[in-house]
Amino acid sequence: MPIRGGPFSGIAPKYAAHLLPNNAATAAKNCLFQSGELRPLREPSFVWTPTKVGTKKTIWLYNNTYWFHWLEDVDCVSSPLASDAYGRAYWTGEAEPRMTTSSIATSGGGTNYPNNYYKLGVPAPASAPTITHGSPGSANNIQSRAYIYTYVSAYGEEGPPSDPSELHDITDGDSVTVGVPGTGPDGAYNITKKNIYRLNSGIYQFVAQINLATTTYADTTLNAALGDEIESTEYDPPPSDLKGLFKMANGCLGGFTPTEFCMSEPYLPHAWPVRYRIPFAGGIVSAGAFGNSVLVTNGADKPYLLTGADPGSMLREQFELGHACMSKRGTVDMGDAVVFPTPFGLVVAGTGKTGLMTKDVVDPMDFASTFAPSTLLGAKHGDNYIGFHTVNGTNKGFVFNTRTGDLSTIDTFATATYTDPGTGDLYLVVNGDIVKFDGSATEMEADWESKTFILGRATNFSRAQVRAESYPVTFEVYADGRLVSSRLVTSKTPFTLPGKFLSDEWRYRILSKNSVRTVAIANSVSEL
Repeated sequence: MPIRGGPFSGIAPKYAAHLLPNNAATAAKNCLFQSGELRPLREPSFVWTPTKVGTKKTIWLYNNTYWFHWLEDVDCVSSPLASDAYGRAYWTGEAEPRMTTSSIATSGGGTNYPNNYYKLGVPAPASAPTITHGSPGSANNIQSRAYIYTYVSAYGEEGPPSDPSELHDITDGDSVTVGVPGTGPDGAYNITKKNIYRLNSGIYQFVAQINLATTTYADTTLNAALGDEIESTEYDPPPSDLKGLFKMANGCLGGFTPTEFCMSEPYLPHAWPVRYRIPFAGGIVSAGAFGNSVLVTNGADKPYLLTGADPGSMLREQFELGHACMSKRGTVDMGDAVVFPTPFGLVVAGTGKTGLMTKDVVDPMDFASTFAPSTLLGAKHGDNYIGFHTVNGTNKGFVFNTRTGDLSTIDTFATATYTDPGTGDLYLVVNGDIVKFDGSATEMEADWESKTFILGRATNFSRAQVRAESYPVTFEVYADGRLVSSRLVTSKTPFTLPGKFLSDEWRYRILSKNSVRTVAIANSVSEL
């Protein structure tokens, strides 16, 4: 009975070596499994050396040119606007939530990008306006009037209003002097204007926009000439401890504090209404979006799913997956699903698929000791979840295909990852440098070892064959655990195996920088 290899698949440490499927491996390193072939990973290609001193934990590519990088766990997103004239980017995880623009992100010298930033959001003014006016005229035109004002950034972002002024009886059309401070809020918010509104028939309507430094405005506007009702009443700045920033399908940005999931107004990243905040008493570890849904995980209980297009009316339901998330950095948006690490394996939650993905290859009771999920850093590369973890002080990496379930190890270890949303290319920080994963023209050496084949009777195989995309390929054969043949195969021509190795337990190993299609071990050329 010949032994055949191909199509090839990954390791499944859940099973004993002799109980694996015939195409499964006991060891698979630096390889991918595409169309059944055994394909070596290519060497990472060098991109750039970030200039901040220390361990880089986050990288993000700005304008396809500049590498933002941080020593903190940061989440950065581009503007949700399809065409943002200011080239804005937003991030959380470095002190308070922040934003930058194309005019300041790389200016000022040096390459510790981003070089400059503003705080995200527009605060409400700290004091109410004052008003002075003459005596009201005809009783037919008198109204009780109050004023409020808001801050406006250089990008037209308007914040929530001040407290109202005192109510005064005023005749429509009389001149009213509105007094406001000539300074903005503390902090780098880039506030340049103030909008003034006044109460009319129970609503506040626009009166005028003035420069930030201007302290008074003479209002003679008739009620009939007032502008639109104020829209920014609930446009609160984001919480100062917001993190986990990401974009949602409805144009909102999402993020979370230790106890609340938060959303911005659609397409208004500076505005984070308190009304949109959803409390989670058990705390939040990570969050990620797919479609119109958001998965919110915690560290002690089942995850939750939030669903809806309107941030003010999201539906919340708890998953029946009894698995808590162990790592924010290990939570990965895979496009149509979110994958996160638990003590028992990688869990997927998404459109049409929910469950413990790794249960068929890794025993759930062994996952924590083997993969140290609390240390996991994850990234997306096509259908692959690329993971980096530290087990008993040793840094490791692995590739798990979320579609096929193939698992393999890699020699690479990264401290930061970035998947380009446009190209799908994965970038890593390895030994302080930014590199492109699987990006070089030079292949790494794939190391793949088969299951143990127990034949039921002693056999001495005499022939073998390796079909590969190109050669050479190192092919090793083991009998009863002993190496009986190691050959540098240079073509698809069958070759002879040495005699005098009668055994009923056989396995083989492939070491190759070329894609391998099939292998066969048999007693004759005709069996091959």
